[in-house]
Amino acid sequence: TVKHIAANCFGLLMATEAGAPHVSDEIKIITDIDGGKYFNIDPSNPAGIQHASQVNVANLAGLNFISTPFLYEASENLFGDLTRGRMFTMLRHPVDRAASLYYVLASDPNNGVLIPGESLEDFARSDRVEKNWMTRFLSNGQEDVMTIDNLAIAKQVLKHKCLVGLLKDKIESMRRFETFFGWKMDGERMEECHSKTLDWNWPNKNKHTQVREGTEAWRLLSKNNDLDMRLYKYAEELYREQGRLYFGNSRTSKR
Repeated sequence: TVKHIAANCFGLLMATEAGAPHVSDEIKIITDIDGGKYFNIDPSNPAGIQHASQVNVANLAGLNFISTPFLYEASENLFGDLTRGRMFTMLRHPVDRAASLYYVLASDPNNGVLIPGESLEDFARSDRVEKNWMTRFLSNGQEDVMTIDNLAIAKQVLKHKCLVGLLKDKIESMRRFETFFGWKMDGERMEECHSKTLDWNWPNKNKHTQVREGTEAWRLLSKNNDLDMRLYKYAEELYREQGRLYFGNSRTSKR
């Protein structure tokens, strides 16, 4: 993931869910088994964001990177006029993302979500399947069902607030992040980490069979994520536009 590369290949000091097992009001830096460094803060949920606000995370010396899906809570509680952040994201095709969730759950016999023996298609027919996750979080949607108004807000956030990366074009996306934020590799080990991770060892790489367009699973998952499908198509357009405006190219690849 981007977080793995940022921590282990660039040596950035981060606040992510990796700090969850060590959360405390006494702030310290945790080093993981691969050498990544994290503050003992967990901004991946609203309670963790409140704690991060109490310890004034945005002003912690050396902090490079905060990771959270809760954009609005983080913006309201962690940043201000004197501590401004810059937002970026790596987006995945909604069908791939929803299918990956199923396979991650299926790999854990104690997941507590799937019915034993449940197929991807049956999971996609259930009320437990992911539905318009991107639209919900980018629009701060509180309702059970997302609407076209939520989609419009999510599009505006991506267009005006966010540097967009696409997982299907991860090498170019990472190049853009590195250029925009000025991330630098220091030494041969970091360069080797970067090369291996991007070229053939992407962390948590999806090893399941990709859901083919036109199949029943594709139809069900895309229907459940109809607004996310439209948002993703818009993100692809933004990705090309940002490439032309800021990085001298407009490349993107097929899903």
